Amino acid sequence: MSRYGELLANPDYRALWLSQCVEQLADGFRHMGLVAVVVQLSHYSAFAMAKLASFSLLPGALSAVIGGICADRWSRRQILLYGFLSIAVFALAATRGRTLVVILAAAALLSAAKHFLSPARSAAVPTVIREDQLITASALGSLALLLVGSVVAPVLGGRVVDSAGWRTGLLVCAGLCLLAMGLVWRAHIPLPAGLGSSSLQTAGWPLFNEFRAFVALARKDRRVAFLVGLWAPLMFASGALIIAAAMLVLKVMKGGTTHLGMLVAMFGLGAAAGAACLGHWAGRRSNMNYIVIGLIAAGATLVLMAVFVYFWFSLALGLAIGLESALVTVPSVALVQEIVPEGLRGKTFGLIGALFGIASLAAMLAAGKLTDAIGARSVLALLGLALFVTGAVGAGMKGRLSSVLR
Repeated sequence: MSRYGELLANPDYRALWLSQCVEQLADGFRHMGLVAVVVQLSHYSAFAMAKLASFSLLPGALSAVIGGICADRWSRRQILLYGFLSIAVFALAATRGRTLVVILAAAALLSAAKHFLSPARSAAVPTVIREDQLITASALGSLALLLVGSVVAPVLGGRVVDSAGWRTGLLVCAGLCLLAMGLVWRAHIPLPAGLGSSSLQTAGWPLFNEFRAFVALARKDRRVAFLVGLWAPLMFASGALIIAAAMLVLKVMKGGTTHLGMLVAMFGLGAAAGAACLGHWAGRRSNMNYIVIGLIAAGATLVLMAVFVYFWFSLALGLAIGLESALVTVPSVALVQEIVPEGLRGKTFGLIGALFGIASLAAMLAAGKLTDAIGARSVLALLGLALFVTGAVGAGMKGRLSSVLR
């Protein structure tokens, strides 16, 4: 049996993975619906799209921190169930929005609910599989995130929103989240270490002490800090790329929502292909080598996208960028799951998610202003140079930490 077949034969992991696939499909419909209504209300303003991103990412970053703590103190299964239910309710409520302010508020609530449940899933996966299956599970998770969420969902969502309107996209999102609830309901997910049969630990909320423990871990184990240092620039670039790529398609190339969905789909298809290859060939090369190569190659590809502005060529470059991003994210997630003890996994993924959310928020706001001022092509070129330099610096530092990094 293949690595993937062995993992998916596990009914508890299979339920988690399928629920993630459905969630990513729902997220694609949600995103395309919100983008369409914001573009319509703001008359194609890049800064308005950046505001949509900020109203999504800032609540999401704060929610990820709280969700990470809850994932180490509550039943992770119940967190997932209530999270999916909240997304469905907020998506239904958003269909009543008629002004930009209401839409932005709905985006904030949807993002908070989505990010609240993410640490619970990341912390739950290592409890239902073996340690030697972590990188394969990380690859499968990336397939759900990228192949479904970034390939299938944007194309379907773009078509549905273009033909039936943004409200229909949000209605589909709500229905899919209810389906995801049904999948999680069937899973048996162990309680966090230290909890009894109750789903809620009643010993209070010592938040400061919780994060002191994480900081102590990062100081003790240099791998955690090093991984975050390499991973964060990619997340920053990803946030800015969302704005720059959207304006490149919608404003420079004069495309529509369907064209934007096609470009996003190519990002996801490339990342899914990269994740699939990494999961199949797990352990054959150093994870850190994959991360450094991915950063350098992604930087070079973004520069090419800025220079050659042709839609079909941009699709090919989008495929390459997706592949290169998988070389960074898949090994990084697997290494964090392997390094961090069970009692700190939820908080770790919550804090990392918050840091990356803040980085993406800053990137989107800056990219919105810069794109309006100097154009999407210039922003893409700057992002490419930044990633290339980060990868080169990481390659030099990797040698100093060779004794602790695999």
